[in-house]
Amino acid sequence: MELHKLGYHDKWLEYQILDPELFKRQWQVYEETGDSNTEHYRYAAFLHWITTRVAAPDEALNHFVDLTLNDPDSMMGGSAFIQLLSAPWLTDAQFDLLSRRSQEFGNWTTDKVERVALMRRLRAGGLTPSLFRDCLQLQDSGLHEILLERSDMDRDMMKQLADQGANKRIRNLAKQYSASKKRWVDAAQP
Repeated sequence: MELHKLGYHDKWLEYQILDPELFKRQWQVYEETGDSNTEHYRYAAFLHWITTRVAAPDEALNHFVDLTLNDPDSMMGGSAFIQLLSAPWLTDAQFDLLSRRSQEFGNWTTDKVERVALMRRLRAGGLTPSLFRDCLQLQDSGLHEILLERSDMDRDMMKQLADQGANKRIRNLAKQYSASKKRWVDAAQP
């Protein structure tokens, strides 16, 4: 069956994770190119499922996780899981559910889950001293890049980022920003 040649199995259809139209396009590519890296097709299907929704029931999330956990390419499955965890449409309860399930992938997910949790907190509201401390402690360059661009960073936070940033580039930029009079004059304006 065509489904199995691309590494899919019946659960993909049963769980409605694989979009039939996407599969038709993938099959055409497979026939034209002979690309036998089937994990690419499945990863694309996972991402397609995530990006084409605005919400999903918990049962569908559990089905998605089951497929990622049982994928023959465990690294790809784990990456797809982290993409799901990062979906902006997840409710807080769903994020908590997925965070708990993350340990099924192994300890490597701990920092990834923490990073996504901090990103969610940054998107949800203002930068509190507690949130800033948590972001700084994780030593994640992606989070530190976001902090650099936030207008609600105060000068003391910027100085801390200049001292403890995740890499030299971030530390140098934070040092420049903390010394910039214009940035802090503009921030004081209503």
